[in-house]
Amino acid sequence: MRTLRTIRDQFPFEPLTEVLMAFYDAIAFQNRWIDYQANQYKEVCNLLTTLVDSQLSNEDVEQAILRLEDFGFDTLPFGIEFNSGIELDKDEN
Repeated sequence: MRTLRTIRDQFPFEPLTEVLMAFYDAIAFQNRWIDYQANQYKEVCNLLTTLVDSQLSNEDVEQAILRLEDFGFDTLPFGIEFNSGIELDKDEN
């Protein structure tokens, strides 16, 4: 996980970094890395192997992140709670 953070720091604008950070979020949040199975990590390894030497478009990045989701990784583990008591259409006084 330390290596993933190093990659983020050294290559913040590389498309592959975005995929790696989605993977990082899935495994780092609340130490969920321990909840995933070996076959899931193998799938990620295969995916990353195919992406490493590719020129990735935005669509490729999106598809790769969706593949992580297909493998069972929660790439958006940070929940957002909305206050349903706020009236959005009401004018502010």
